[in-house]
Amino acid sequence: MICSNLSTISVENVAKMSGDAILWFQLYVYKDRQVTRDLIERAVKSGYKAIILTADAPIGGKRRADERNAFQLPSHLKFANFENHSKELTVMPQVETGASGMWTYASKLIDQSISWEDLEWLVEVSPLPIIVKGVMRADDTSKAIQFGASGVIVSNHGGRQLDYAAGGAAGGRQGRRRKNSGLRGRRCQERKRTTFSRRSRSALKRSSWAARCSGDSPLRAAKESATFSTSSNSSLSIQ
Repeated sequence: MICSNLSTISVENVAKMSGDAILWFQLYVYKDRQVTRDLIERAVKSGYKAIILTADAPIGGKRRADERNAFQLPSHLKFANFENHSKELTVMPQVETGASGMWTYASKLIDQSISWEDLEWLVEVSPLPIIVKGVMRADDTSKAIQFGASGVIVSNHGGRQLDYAAGGAAGGRQGRRRKNSGLRGRRCQERKRTTFSRRSRSALKRSSWAARCSGDSPLRAAKESATFSTSSNSSLSIQ
């Protein structure tokens, strides 16, 4: 399970209530680097196994619903990981209609200018492996490994940050085609087989209704549908 540093339950309490679950800690790099160090140290002491560097939210997306509703946390909820820090780290700022409390908080406190050098710094100060969340290109995967990352998570932050950004699936395909990324191997092969299996099940669902109407076999129709999909659509081809 991955726990965000913006959780309303502290990193320690999440660990206590998670039993034997394997925990990773999602980290936003704060402008105050000591705050960032403290979060890492607490994650280590609480038994977390990896640090997830959030790199897919360099700017805030235009979330009109949040602005229209002047989004902020209810008064009884706080960012629990900062209760021993200043109030501005713990509580979202009060905002009026047209502004988002979340974005106001982030833009003021979270460092939006992090670079590869910051990744290198995190690797130095963290005894836990660093995994970069937000890589969308094969060459960036290689660069992340070069600067010390132990792995990457393909992500565009739910597609909510940048208009016209590529989807996560596109980034995943590009990463699999990269032969020397350092992450290629049996897991990629297993993922490809899983993808085909899911595609086959999807084809079965799509073709069942048509098969029942025509009196044909749903399984036969599904096989034909899957064959057509993998041969006619290059984005679904198995490489």
